Amino acid sequence: MKTGLKIIVTGLLLLGVVTLGPTVYAATNGFGITIDGNFDDWADKPKTEITSPGDDFNIKEGALLADTTNIYFYLSMSAKGVGYNNLQTAGYKLVIAGKTYYLTFSNEIGSGSETTKEIGVSAWCEDNGQNYSLPNAKIIETRNPVGDGYSDMVEFSIPYGDLGLDSEIVNEIALEISNPNLGSQTITTTGGSTGPYLLAGVGLVAAVGGILLVKKRAKAKG
Repeated sequence: MKTGLKIIVTGLLLLGVVTLGPTVYAATNGFGITIDGNFDDWADKPKTEITSPGDDFNIKEGALLADTTNIYFYLSMSAKGVGYNNLQTAGYKLVIAGKTYYLTFSNEIGSGSETTKEIGVSAWCEDNGQNYSLPNAKIIETRNPVGDGYSDMVEFSIPYGDLGLDSEIVNEIALEISNPNLGSQTITTTGGSTGPYLLAGVGLVAAVGGILLVKKRAKAKG
């Protein structure tokens, strides 16, 4: 009986490491996104091609992610290095938790030699007419060479709290972002996930069930 219990307890501890570890990580940034002007961490993320009907020249690329604390956004103004490639600073419509916000970027890269810069982002809420300065948001613009041209690329993270939202409210709620100045597509995602917690709970039930089974068998032999 002792050997059986030892195996199950060891398995339970390992299960806790496997399932609970990522859960803690997901609460901070489960996507491995760092807002630093290096876009390698977006390489494996699903992206949406953004363009206007009939326009095969001005091709943008965007991605939207959300966990239990932040919204993350990626944009490449010229996926092929041609067409309009300077950062579009206005017209970003963010819909989250039933509220509509319009985001505006500021202090963007100009025509000088600067290639990476932390810029500004603010929001206006259509529902209550309130302006949000987003003090804890981080946004970086990078002017990257693409082919014979370049593409202004941007990534940002915005905490729900900066938008006056409770993170508990937005869990499992659909988010979307669009900008008619870029194209007709809308990028969508879903906030937060309780999946890891559910997995950990199932593992705990299975392990406890195994312990009870060992005890029952030992009692039967006695």
